[in-house]
Amino acid sequence: MTNLNKLRSDFEAIYWNPTAVDWFSFNEKLNRYIDLDPHTGNFPHESEELIHQLNQLNNAWDLYQKAKAQTVPNEIINEIQSWIAVKSFAVEDAHPDLPIIDANELGEFIEQLVKGESGAEQ
Repeated sequence: MTNLNKLRSDFEAIYWNPTAVDWFSFNEKLNRYIDLDPHTGNFPHESEELIHQLNQLNNAWDLYQKAKAQTVPNEIINEIQSWIAVKSFAVEDAHPDLPIIDANELGEFIEQLVKGESGAEQ
């Protein structure tokens, strides 16, 4: 649940409307924002405007999660790794005294970086 809390925290830092704090709360079991009074357990607001805002907030939350979960396809990582390998050999031939980074090592680093940026499980 830690990743979900971090993701939600990042989302709220960008998209949260401070006035919504009084109206909506997050339900971890449902993974949704809800219009529920935590003290009474009632749904206190029936205003169409508030319901519309709640729906917009949940739609934005869904889209944010989907966007963060997308990863770069392995084909692109493999293309980058191949390009680096070709360029590394060309540099090594032209300048044997320069340090060359192993293309496989760099490819693994890129893959880890992409997973970290996407929010996908590592």
